[in-house]
Amino acid sequence: MQAVLKNARISPIKARVIAKIIRKKSAEKALIMLKLMPKKSAKLLYEVLLSAIANAKNNFGQDVKLLYISNVQINKATVYKRHLPRSRGRVAPIKKQTSHIRIEVAVKKDEQKEKNKKKKEVISKKEQKS
Repeated sequence: MQAVLKNARISPIKARVIAKIIRKKSAEKALIMLKLMPKKSAKLLYEVLLSAIANAKNNFGQDVKLLYISNVQINKATVYKRHLPRSRGRVAPIKKQTSHIRIEVAVKKDEQKEKNKKKKEVISKKEQKS
């Protein structure tokens, strides 16, 4: 369950700062955090996260409250090369970075239930041996 935004007009370095903050958080908590951050990359990540949650809900029938962000990737995309006029007829290059943003969400597994199941299996194996 994922969503992708390609060629987002933000530098990958700037976007990774925000991505690091929301990684492994619950989807609802991450939405609130992103909504309150005054960064351009936060707005872009917010939109992609909304799309990933909608994909999980509509395509896979998952409960939104159980979702968490399992993976966030910010990859380098195409670089737009522009020129800035300088003195004496020269130009200075400007590189405008773009990013590919990919957010994957997954369902939380209740770790406590898994631990209890393992304990019950161990106990039942010991009883069978006796």
